[in-house]
Amino acid sequence: MQGPDITECMCPKVSCPNHGMCCDCVTKHRLTDSLPYCLFPDNGGDKSNENHYRVLKKRFEKGGQVMEYTLEQKYELIKQAALKATSKNPVEIARDIMKNNFVSIHGPEHHFLDGAAFIMAYRNADGEIDPIVCLDELAKRTIKMPGAMCGYWGICGSVASVGAALSVIHGTSPLSTDEFYKDNMRFTSAIIAKMAQIGGARCCKRNAFLSLSYGAQFVKERYGIEMERDNIVCDFYPKNAQCLGTKCPFHQAK
Repeated sequence: MQGPDITECMCPKVSCPNHGMCCDCVTKHRLTDSLPYCLFPDNGGDKSNENHYRVLKKRFEKGGQVMEYTLEQKYELIKQAALKATSKNPVEIARDIMKNNFVSIHGPEHHFLDGAAFIMAYRNADGEIDPIVCLDELAKRTIKMPGAMCGYWGICGSVASVGAALSVIHGTSPLSTDEFYKDNMRFTSAIIAKMAQIGGARCCKRNAFLSLSYGAQFVKERYGIEMERDNIVCDFYPKNAQCLGTKCPFHQAK
């Protein structure tokens, strides 16, 4: 049997003696005719195979819709996916996570996803941070952010997410008097200005690409952190009913 690997286990039942021990966990659930949490997160408190059948039947009766997750479940899945990333390119990390069925084309999960991708690219580019500590702190902050901030608050959630990531990385607080406090403001204001030029309707993918690509450039110029960047061509636009088409700097027709 394998040893524990707590950071990789998404099951909320941390008191379980099999928590993080996949072989023991699967053996136990096989004997009890049930499924582990990681295979059936929307179990509603009943992980039995019978309930799993009912959930699947209901889902496909609705036309094969994807599994419904709470925002907290999405955050945990995003965190686990981010921790596996080895790329120094924050956009690449974000795109890989966005392709999972727990990430909607638009939605408040991007408020954590974008900053998480930035934190992992920063770490992979030899930034000296503890990724788990940083991701947990980022999650605490961004879970408080409401949806549709760009339209209702005048500030994009992606910008705030990467700004929060910079704050977490540098330990910035409201009482900070160093350059990091100023840099965070310089970064967010520059991205907001660019988004204002493009205009709406909103697109969580477009705004993520803007925030992360400029973020990579920003930390290289300011702190010498060499993240990777490449030409971005969006492949999510068929799912976005409000896509701006060629007005978007990342549309494939550009």
